[in-house]
Amino acid sequence: MKILTAQTNSSYPYQGQKLEASVTSPESTSSAPVESFRFSGHTNVKEGLISGVLGVIPLTGAAYNFGAGVQAEFNGNDSAAPPARIGMVSNLIGTAALIGGAFSGNGIAVSAGLGLLGVSGLTAAYVGSL
Repeated sequence: MKILTAQTNSSYPYQGQKLEASVTSPESTSSAPVESFRFSGHTNVKEGLISGVLGVIPLTGAAYNFGAGVQAEFNGNDSAAPPARIGMVSNLIGTAALIGGAFSGNGIAVSAGLGLLGVSGLTAAYVGSL
């Protein structure tokens, strides 16, 4: 089976450019990869920022950090799994401290809870940017 491709000739300045046909055999195109699969696409700052915002939300951030850690381990990125675990634990403890401090009126517990939620957000941003 022959595959025909069209090429334009740049020497014609008008819109109706002349097309030249070239013949390519399937054997020459078989060496190129047909498809690729990538489970994780976290490679930029924008996704890291979105991940960081998700990581700060109480309980949602814990679930996000857990999912990011599992995904990192599945993809073989072992350097991202420990920060994801730290983020998950800090989000759970921070949520508990924030709720406990709000109900008891303890400002130190509220501040500690917000700080731990911030740690969760930072770890989520780190894992999300990988």
